[in-house]
Amino acid sequence: SSDLRPRKTDEPAAGRRAELGRRGQAPPRSEGDRLFAEKCKELQGFIKPLTELLNGLRRGRFDRGLSSFQQSVAMDRIQRIVGVLQKPEMGERYLGTLLQVERMLKVWFPHVIMNSSCSAECDQKDSKCKEQIGKHTS
Repeated sequence: SSDLRPRKTDEPAAGRRAELGRRGQAPPRSEGDRLFAEKCKELQGFIKPLTELLNGLRRGRFDRGLSSFQQSVAMDRIQRIVGVLQKPEMGERYLGTLLQVERMLKVWFPHVIMNSSCSAECDQKDSKCKEQIGKHTS
């Protein structure tokens, strides 16, 4: 006869693992997760100009050029982008999206100098890194 009672798990350990993941202190789980975290670090320089743009929208700086709906959508999108950049633990699943955001940010803010640690690392691990990023851009 089979036992239908739920198995006892190590709930405190599971809770700690989830908590570590939320705080971003858990080590990356895969090469893609590591690349995502590195790319977030590389794009940190965009947070300040994005925040300035967001504050300008909130203060009505763009009232003449944008409808209230357009302003609302822009603020939502900017907040989402900043949120992603501040959560490097989100991982590989969002790497493709992050790479698209990176291209957009480089066009919007060409004056921002990026932290190139990931780019330098990609050059060192050229084929493996570009292969991993290639999976998320096609």
